[in-house]
Amino acid sequence: MAGIYLHIPFCKQACTYCDFHFSTNRKNEDDLVEAMVKEIEIRAKGWDGELFETVYFGGGSPSILSISNLEKLLSATRHLLRISEQAEVTLEANPDDMSSENLIGWKKLGINRLSVGLQSFQDHRLQWMNRAHNAEEALECVQRAQGLGFDNISIDLIYALPDSSLDEWKNELAIAARMNVQHFSAYILTVEEKTALHHQVKKGMLQPAKDEKVEEQYRHLCSWAKEMGFEHYEISNFAKKNYRSKHNGNYWNWVNYLGIGPAAHSFQNSVRSWNIAHNINYIKSLQKDQLPARSEVLSKADEFNESIMLGLRKKEGINTTALHQKYGPHLGEGMTLNLDDLTSWHREMLEVELGTWKMKESAWLLCDEISAALFYSD
Repeated sequence: MAGIYLHIPFCKQACTYCDFHFSTNRKNEDDLVEAMVKEIEIRAKGWDGELFETVYFGGGSPSILSISNLEKLLSATRHLLRISEQAEVTLEANPDDMSSENLIGWKKLGINRLSVGLQSFQDHRLQWMNRAHNAEEALECVQRAQGLGFDNISIDLIYALPDSSLDEWKNELAIAARMNVQHFSAYILTVEEKTALHHQVKKGMLQPAKDEKVEEQYRHLCSWAKEMGFEHYEISNFAKKNYRSKHNGNYWNWVNYLGIGPAAHSFQNSVRSWNIAHNINYIKSLQKDQLPARSEVLSKADEFNESIMLGLRKKEGINTTALHQKYGPHLGEGMTLNLDDLTSWHREMLEVELGTWKMKESAWLLCDEISAALFYSD
């Protein structure tokens, strides 16, 4: 089983908080799509033994692509790679792109899952984020997609916004409850370098939400999701029964994945590779039949640490017995997977049962800190 990720590096405008690779200049869209098809063709030779069960269009804003260019990319994946007939095919979509015409076209292409970047249901918040849609479009686009037969829809929301209150967040979730979607992701607003948000914070124009407010809104999110019948299966992800994101699960479960496009990452049998984050140089390289990528082989210590970090993000946690068997002979005493090696505070954050360590839901926001305490040290 494997997944393929196709990075579409175009957006209408730059969101305040976003540090992903993208360009608002689309004049090279056709050339870039041709370059991505060439990359699939070149990389396919090394992936001929894999069955791909997920296809994911991310970005950027992949919904900005023309139907014909989306078709070229999907046709190439199906022709050059082994794609399961039951594959989960996801398109990240912005509300302002979700016209009836586009939705019908996407469905005809075989796209069977939409991940919709709503972020908020309030116009003043959307304007501050520099989103290209408004609150009315946020509400209408999902209803339109459902009316046209999409029955696997995820929405994204952002919380812990500057000067936000618990009542504001409760109202956002109350609106989300009426949308009848199968999955949602809720992300804490984080300040990334080289973003408009980072500039605003650095200049003292606004202050990020304090830890107490973040925790307050997170706790309400957890209780609301449970009440609504969503499974909290990863720190930021919630799903109705049988609607977990299969593609994102590949990343968390160490399944091989192939990344296509500028800045896309791949992982295959302990080798990680990544493409250059530059659209023009990416195109020029592939026009010469050259892969614009670098790679590294993960050490056993890196593998172990990432297994901890990714595993504790999941509801299932980490299987300490399996980790000992796999990495113990290589890493020896540097592995910190004995409860006696942890502080009492660290142990309080974990649920321990039958060789499995899980983060308590109430402590999930501390996942990075707990993971670091368990990392290999020589």
